[in-house]
Amino acid sequence: MADGFLSVHPLVEDVLRSVGVTDAQVRQGWGNAVASAGTHAPTGRWNGRVFGRCVDLSWWWPWTKEHFDGLIAGGIFPFRRQLPQWTGSRHIHCVCLSVLPGEFREWPGWVRVQVEHLFEDLNGLVSERQLDQWAANADQKSMLRQVMGGDEVLKKVQVYMGPVHSEDNRIAAYAYLQENSVRCNLRPLVERLGGHILWEPSRPLGILIPGRQGSEELCPLPVGFEATHEGNWTRCRLRPVAEWFRRRVTYDAATRTVELT
Repeated sequence: MADGFLSVHPLVEDVLRSVGVTDAQVRQGWGNAVASAGTHAPTGRWNGRVFGRCVDLSWWWPWTKEHFDGLIAGGIFPFRRQLPQWTGSRHIHCVCLSVLPGEFREWPGWVRVQVEHLFEDLNGLVSERQLDQWAANADQKSMLRQVMGGDEVLKKVQVYMGPVHSEDNRIAAYAYLQENSVRCNLRPLVERLGGHILWEPSRPLGILIPGRQGSEELCPLPVGFEATHEGNWTRCRLRPVAEWFRRRVTYDAATRTVELT
């Protein structure tokens, strides 16, 4: 684990200095600590300096709305890690969007999840709770999207049960467009369609569906559903799973919505 300004990208150093962060307040730049789940893993080099995608600041760095806004203006989003949502050492975990190379879907799972969360006002943790701090406003989110490469970078998709796009019909499964395929969180999709996932210990083995006399039948996973782990979530191709449940899948590119009928 590396600390101080030499452990971050020079552009990140410039932003941190502009809001009053000192060298000693950079607790972790790049590193491979297990607790970081890969978010601080080295990303690249700049003039011999190794840097990662995230940086942790000391809890004792001044935390005001002005400092928060200053970081966002520099393409950095800070998550304040404290009780009750965070039980480890208190700190400020920052995701540096302005120095994230490569396509968004190529970023490591937890970095990607944290970026997704900041646009949804969530905490970037497994608990997926609402932020217990200031959230970015609409203008700031638009600016951060531009920093990442444009408003379309997240390619988020809304999935509905039926043609009526109401909140009651919306499936609470994070979904996004990847090339020509919609991918989504596996568990909430399957459960909304009436099944359950059998896990061993963390990979899906099959789908349990209601059988006769209240029992459940174990069925093999649909062919081509292509499960992957992203952060703490298992995501899959939506179409083969929905069609396995005998649902027709209709995708509207203009509104970026999916209807399951």
